[in-house]
Amino acid sequence: MIKDILQQLAPLDEKIAALRGDPADENMTDITNHAAELAELSAQEDALLSGCGALTAEDRVFLARHPERPHIDEIVDALFTDFFEQCGDRQCKEDAAILGGVALFHGQPVTVIGHRKGSTLEENLRCNFGMPGPEGYRKALRLMKQAEKFDRPIITFIDTPGAYPGKDAEERGQGEAIARNLMEMSGLTVPVIAVVTGEGSSGGALALGVANRILMLENAVYSVLSPEGFASILWKDSSRSGEACEIMKLTAQDLYKDGIVEEIIPEPVGGAQRAHGVLFGNLDEALQRQLRSLARMNGRQLAEQRYQKFRLIATGGALPGRTVTNEELSRTVDTSDEWITTRTGIRTRHYCTEGENAATLAIAAAKQALQRSGLAPADIACCVCATLSAPDATPSVACQVQAALALPENRPALDVNAACSGFLYGTAVARGLLATLGGRYALVIGTEALSRLMDPADRSTCVLFGDGAGAAVFELTDTSAPFAITLGARGDAAIHAGGPSRAGSAPISMDGRAVFRFAVDALPKCLHTVLDETGLTLDNLDWVVCHQANSRIIDHCVKALHADGAKFYKNMDRHGNTSAASIPVALNELAESGQLLPGQTLACIGFGGGLTWGGMIVEYKG
Repeated sequence: MIKDILQQLAPLDEKIAALRGDPADENMTDITNHAAELAELSAQEDALLSGCGALTAEDRVFLARHPERPHIDEIVDALFTDFFEQCGDRQCKEDAAILGGVALFHGQPVTVIGHRKGSTLEENLRCNFGMPGPEGYRKALRLMKQAEKFDRPIITFIDTPGAYPGKDAEERGQGEAIARNLMEMSGLTVPVIAVVTGEGSSGGALALGVANRILMLENAVYSVLSPEGFASILWKDSSRSGEACEIMKLTAQDLYKDGIVEEIIPEPVGGAQRAHGVLFGNLDEALQRQLRSLARMNGRQLAEQRYQKFRLIATGGALPGRTVTNEELSRTVDTSDEWITTRTGIRTRHYCTEGENAATLAIAAAKQALQRSGLAPADIACCVCATLSAPDATPSVACQVQAALALPENRPALDVNAACSGFLYGTAVARGLLATLGGRYALVIGTEALSRLMDPADRSTCVLFGDGAGAAVFELTDTSAPFAITLGARGDAAIHAGGPSRAGSAPISMDGRAVFRFAVDALPKCLHTVLDETGLTLDNLDWVVCHQANSRIIDHCVKALHADGAKFYKNMDRHGNTSAASIPVALNELAESGQLLPGQTLACIGFGGGLTWGGMIVEYKG
């Protein structure tokens, strides 16, 4: 265990410190005189530290509680200048367990708030061992509201075994003070960064932890209660706290994997207490980076990002039974495999057979997505289907899915038509329905039977389009998963398909040159918009899934963006342009192939008929 290693290191550290002598000795005479001995001791130290590589959760809890771990006072002195402490809740009294005030961070005014434990027994007693009462949380909230008034970012440092649980604290409104902080922090219109520096336990930690970015030191822990409390409740035996540490998933590594925290800040080998300066340097860089990213978001975006997130949890797909090759098309129109492939990247596509249509494909894809999500039909709060090729004017495809999957009758089901951007429009509609009507899970489908809308003699269009469906289950969650969405439209008939009420033929027609110019402009604009809103960069994305219209469109944008082309998924060679289905079909392929992994972040970009466009950044839970 790390405790044993640190005990063995202690006498070595003392000997090394004694041999090095006075740090003020500019001539370094002591170090020179004892160079050989220092080298030997350092080698012994390194050998012991090599055993710190694979730490258990119990080890990290021990390090998180280490008494020599940097405390809030030291962090403030090291990272900030001109710190002006502000005291009192303006209602009752001062609570020393919360330190707060205004400071400069690299010249930028910020509000700094953190739990304070103290470094000596006297300080521990004065600060109640870092367990605030209601006065402390009211003071923190007062400073947060002040920061919002003067447009100052807020940085909180969390290190507490929990809020003070005494009867007198409850009498003065402990529970209400914590609850109010949670509510008010959710709506703050300035950037909020929370850093868990030691142990973050219970609501006492969360009352400073509702943030746009949550960072954790490498050996910090963050949990609903202490391991001892967990073991006492579960087994009625606090001595089994070591087992509890593993079960609770309270380490920075566990929480990063689950998307609760955005960044883990490295500590020196053996724990932060061994080299405060190294830790402060790492922490300083992380705070600068996170503040820069949040500075791109306005107040509404900051509050919304903090309050609600949307993430993809499962996918499904369905393709019709007939596969049509370029060679087959060349027998009916003046074209060739080479001509189609070099201009579009398409080699095959799928056509519906008798008995198949956009609704049957949607039902199959939705069933698969629901099954993979592990949810019951009753869990789905709304169903939205994007399509321009529904087999019936009514019932909608979404209503047919609702009936086939036995989704609850008291939930909305509707179709949207935004052509190739339809899946993104449908996702935005579903998120809005959850936020408005309540519920946690939404089913969003993109489905098309475009083969029924094509002129088989028009070589400019018949080689492009195919049929298919993709479905996704989304979750509205309060995690820190990144999410952003943007939509737009410009009335233009560059892509046109007649509807059932239009006299004469209704095939798809398209001004290819105009659409290409539109697409290569819309794609990077949408991508930049959602990246800016989340504070991410292309480097932060694991995948970019664009509407699969034409390989040359994607290649052109990759070059313009100076991006890594390997991140831009392509499948139009196998499916052609499936309009609203293209993005969810691609997502399903990525998930089925094992390339889309839990915790990965992806951007989805759509553009097409309307003309419409849209972009989304979302995390895949898996």
